[in-house]
Amino acid sequence: MARYSVLPALSMALFPALSLAVLPDVGRAAETFTLSLDRDRAFPPAALVSTENPSSSAILRHEVSASLDPEKGRIRATDRIFILHAPNTPADEPVPVMLWKDLELVDVHSDGADVGFEEPERFRAKSFWKRPPYAELGGYEVVRQIDLVRKDAGAGAVWADTTVVTMTYEGAIVDSLHPPKAAYARSFDTTSGLILPEGAFLAYSSFWIPSRPSEVFTFDLTVTTPSEWRTVSQGRMAKDVAQGPSRVMRWDCPHPMEEIYLVAGPYEENHLRHGDVMAQTFTYADTDSSIYNRYLRGTGAYLDLYEEKIGPYPFAKFALVENFWQSGFGMPSFTLLGNRVIRLPFILDTSYGHEILHNWWGNGVFVDRTEGNWCEGLTTYGADYFYEERKGEEEAMRYRLTALQNYRDYVSEAEDIPLASFRERHDFTTQAVGYSKSMMVIHQLRRAVGDTSFDHGLQRFYRDHLWKAATWSQLFQSVADAAKADGSPSIDPAVWRSQWIDRSGAPVLRMENVQVEGGPGHRQVRFDLVQEPMDGGSPYALLVPVRILGADDHQVDREVAVSAARTPVSVPCGFEPEIAAVDPDFQVLRRLHREEIPTRLSQVLGADSVAIVIADGLDGSVTAACEELAAEWAKGQRAGIFHERDLQLPTGEGTGDVGFWFLGRGPAADRAVAESRLPREVGGSGGTNSVVLTGSLAGFPWGLIDGASADDVAALGSKVPHYGKYSFLVFEEGAVQDKGVWPAGDSPLRTRFGAHQ
Repeated sequence: MARYSVLPALSMALFPALSLAVLPDVGRAAETFTLSLDRDRAFPPAALVSTENPSSSAILRHEVSASLDPEKGRIRATDRIFILHAPNTPADEPVPVMLWKDLELVDVHSDGADVGFEEPERFRAKSFWKRPPYAELGGYEVVRQIDLVRKDAGAGAVWADTTVVTMTYEGAIVDSLHPPKAAYARSFDTTSGLILPEGAFLAYSSFWIPSRPSEVFTFDLTVTTPSEWRTVSQGRMAKDVAQGPSRVMRWDCPHPMEEIYLVAGPYEENHLRHGDVMAQTFTYADTDSSIYNRYLRGTGAYLDLYEEKIGPYPFAKFALVENFWQSGFGMPSFTLLGNRVIRLPFILDTSYGHEILHNWWGNGVFVDRTEGNWCEGLTTYGADYFYEERKGEEEAMRYRLTALQNYRDYVSEAEDIPLASFRERHDFTTQAVGYSKSMMVIHQLRRAVGDTSFDHGLQRFYRDHLWKAATWSQLFQSVADAAKADGSPSIDPAVWRSQWIDRSGAPVLRMENVQVEGGPGHRQVRFDLVQEPMDGGSPYALLVPVRILGADDHQVDREVAVSAARTPVSVPCGFEPEIAAVDPDFQVLRRLHREEIPTRLSQVLGADSVAIVIADGLDGSVTAACEELAAEWAKGQRAGIFHERDLQLPTGEGTGDVGFWFLGRGPAADRAVAESRLPREVGGSGGTNSVVLTGSLAGFPWGLIDGASADDVAALGSKVPHYGKYSFLVFEEGAVQDKGVWPAGDSPLRTRFGAHQ
């Protein structure tokens, strides 16, 4: 198949007739669907396999046969495991694996050796890592360690190069859903794993297969469930057969994976062929065809978009899978979205494309975390930002401003981390670094080499690193090589890594000594462009836009290369200048000045510490709802809870690190609203509408939640963190009726001349 011709590490024999070729182009899957896969086994590329670990071994492949009992929350599984050993590994060296603590090991045997098992009294991290990452071992408390041992090993015996061990085990896996660690973080509930009558979710964190860290493998998974259920995993659906009260499904994944997902539930499957790829949906019976058909067609549109921009889609399918709890997870070749999430009208045009793009970035090209996680920024840029850019430059500018403001509001200088240290999002701060700041690094890269070379660089990066782990440095190198080949301005990857990845912070820019010289018709604007890096280190190398504006839409734009702490800038113009502005469209990754950004809810959401103030004189049920919301929001935060009568509002000047939440509108909130001089009145308070406002009082950011009822207060508490980019919101019966952003003040990077000051 031509689409897989870019996979040098996998034999073409692994891809005979396309796995779903026997299905009709559109329709519901037949009750009986079996595809014969007459092929050799697939194993990971050698470059991804390492025996540099305490046991000198690596798992290459899992062949799993499992059955689920949703009513009892139980699983029974047999896993045929292909293990590689380093040459001359002593036979008395055990092969440790991890298994969920409540799973009972029924049998262990090997085809060619007498292999059994031992169970240490406790989990020993040094059995798996030469240098255990103890700070990152949260979640391993659900693990039991199993050591596979040779029982027939004599003196001087060694393991064979490869050993096939079969393990059978059974038991219950039920970990309840957990809310986000921070109550007003924008995350979904999570679980290590569960098997319930509503559905099943098993992943690496479930340790439902014999697992080892930092390894990749291929797999074949066959699952038996009740007949009304279907399962979903990575790879291609190779079998779907209803057998009386049971259903048997098989998933074949010849691509290297870090874990095996098993998602199951009372699903109906629908599909639409798109070229060589099968778009699929697994949804509940009450999900209307208009919903899943939109996603089927949307999948095809995104595949076309990204195949043209990057290269061939690396999997045989992409599936939308509906979830019974609210989630937004992206897995290789499918996404698991909550049943309410998929019904949101904007998801298909935003988040859905983001998850599809992850199959190129993160699931196709893996992340080598030694330099941090590059794929979240690259995916955000190629999806969320790109969709806004297609709407127009104004929308793109607003997205960049929002990204920079997120970085300004949610990341204090004390909390900032270099991108080399970012692994994954777990709160506002890590999201602002790993997504917003990272996205702006990608934008700098594109500006440095130009659109064409940037696209060619991403194509080269994908082609050269598919099914391999890649770093920021390799991404920069691919773009640099493409720029050189195109004859475009190039970059030094080492400088880019040092400047944007290994350093925390960003530059702060300002204008000094601004003046206009020359006579009419040949004016010249001169100023010093000063940069002060947040970390106090050496100046950044930047490409900074400068704009001079005059009457009658006269405009001059320049790109100024900056690499010193102070750079003289001179911009000639053939008109009388009225305004000089530095980076007016927010093209540069930098630390924004407070004066140049509008007041938004993100400023109080991102405050280092908050005082939560409950208004006096509220209805009793509303007061109780406010107290409950305050207690929930205080979890995981540096927060104090006060009743209005016990709090004295500050009179000094704040720095933005401390914020206030007013729950209910009392005298304290009225004072904040009055002294903040908000640009407009937001109506509805006291009626059937609920209002959310934000402002700044003596340098302290504040937010107000004025709920019309106790139920509204509780509902707004869960909604507000998702609206951080707005200054005000008006809700009626839980739906947003009005929202907006206050205008920004005068920017320190904008100077008006003469009569226009």
